[in-house]
Amino acid sequence: MDYKKFSEGGCLTKFGRQAIGGGIFLEGCPINPFILPLLSLPMHKKVECSDKGCSGCRVCASVCAWYNAESQNWKHGRIRIVKEEPDIDYPVICRQCVKPACLAACKFGALVHNNAGVLTVDHDKCTGCAACVRACPYQGIKIHPLLKKAVKCDLCNGLARCIEHCPEGVLSLKEVR
Repeated sequence: MDYKKFSEGGCLTKFGRQAIGGGIFLEGCPINPFILPLLSLPMHKKVECSDKGCSGCRVCASVCAWYNAESQNWKHGRIRIVKEEPDIDYPVICRQCVKPACLAACKFGALVHNNAGVLTVDHDKCTGCAACVRACPYQGIKIHPLLKKAVKCDLCNGLARCIEHCPEGVLSLKEVR
């Protein structure tokens, strides 16, 4: 975002989605002081699977397991592949909800937003009670089988490694609306 251009007279409006805060720059508009705090908010993103379809290969889950748990077992990843017959496969990944039910359900403060605005699990605070798992309507958070703590997609600190390794090219990073 070009802060200099913003401060020289641009403003955020409701007519576009190009700038942080969901607006576009319009020259000559007065700056609304209530909009300024939005400038510090990061873009809210999630991993999404396209309509082309997942092959069910589990490469994304394996990469996730290796990057996040240093495990060669895809079950230790934060992505779960659901297989439905015949030939329907799809990844289940945290949807990075704007108003996450899992966050509201955690009574221990173990779910926190990191500097990039991604909801993450603080394993020092997580008790493994699974209240967050029960609260998520999308099954995007789970209890790790070895850690006995909650785990969910944290977008690999912005790198989303599953996307770059998907052989089908069906995973992408999308803005959450």
